[in-house]
Amino acid sequence: MVAALAGALCLTDIDRAYLFTLTGHPPPRTGTTPAPDPDLLQALVDRIDAPTYCTDAATTVLAWNRLACEVFGDYAARPPQQRNLLRLLFTDPEFAQHLADRDEYAARVVRTFRSRSEAPLNDPAVIALIAELREHSLHFQRLWDSRELRRAGTDTLQAHHPGGRLTFTMLTFQDLSPTGIRITTYLPADTDTARRLKAIQQHHISSADGIFMA
Repeated sequence: MVAALAGALCLTDIDRAYLFTLTGHPPPRTGTTPAPDPDLLQALVDRIDAPTYCTDAATTVLAWNRLACEVFGDYAARPPQQRNLLRLLFTDPEFAQHLADRDEYAARVVRTFRSRSEAPLNDPAVIALIAELREHSLHFQRLWDSRELRRAGTDTLQAHHPGGRLTFTMLTFQDLSPTGIRITTYLPADTDTARRLKAIQQHHISSADGIFMA
């Protein structure tokens, strides 16, 4: 009935998926999913003066800014196939080593992934990734098998930095289209963190100016 209504209204794929979601049904697969514009995503995260990254439905990191590297590690230092939050958290010991509670952050990512994505049911590559992580990480296996979901849109996170401890409030925005693009930004939760982030930014600007002058 929902499919017939969508057809009668001549809805686009995005509007059709939204109608199915509103009526409590999984949206139908259209066979083609528009690829996100990487330049647009990068321009967006670069304009945010807080640690920010952009992921797809499978938690692959598509774009990130310099401050995100300060908190979570340098995504560019890893090959493209490794730039997936699930794989980084459970197979890369150095990733996010500055986090005050990396295990809790990992649990958040798993719960959020389970609650927001249908990829495990439809994407063979993601199914293979989950099987790989279950085999190599007992921590991931326990989290995945617990079947806990995370619905909160905001949360807090603490990180260690040479300039002092950083405390953030996490804010996320998710695309309603089939691409499942998700932008996550970490806003300073207190004045000390805001001051330290500003100092980090000024340091990067000074370093870049020095390289340019040289």
